[in-house]
Amino acid sequence: MYKLTDEDYRGLWLVASPYQIEKEFGSRSHSVRTIYRRYEKYGLSSIKEHQKRLCLQLAEKSAPGTPESHIKEQIRLQSAQARYKSFQQLWKKIKEHEALFDV
Repeated sequence: MYKLTDEDYRGLWLVASPYQIEKEFGSRSHSVRTIYRRYEKYGLSSIKEHQKRLCLQLAEKSAPGTPESHIKEQIRLQSAQARYKSFQQLWKKIKEHEALFDV
């Protein structure tokens, strides 16, 4: 059975939390705690902190009067789309790997 690698986790970092990763990939992923430790190993900050910085940057570049709620909703929608795409790509990789080894 395929087990997610550090490369897989780095690819999912901005689009999925360790909880979402564990929920989606189950036994193919490591524990939430282990995923967080791997992120720390590579110096990756938390997703929430990154999203806060992104929201501030977008607010500065948006038209005056654009509600913060609108910006946050757009970030949420873009993140959900990116997560779906990333999960699909990773499932394809997993299926190809497991087909190769008849798991």
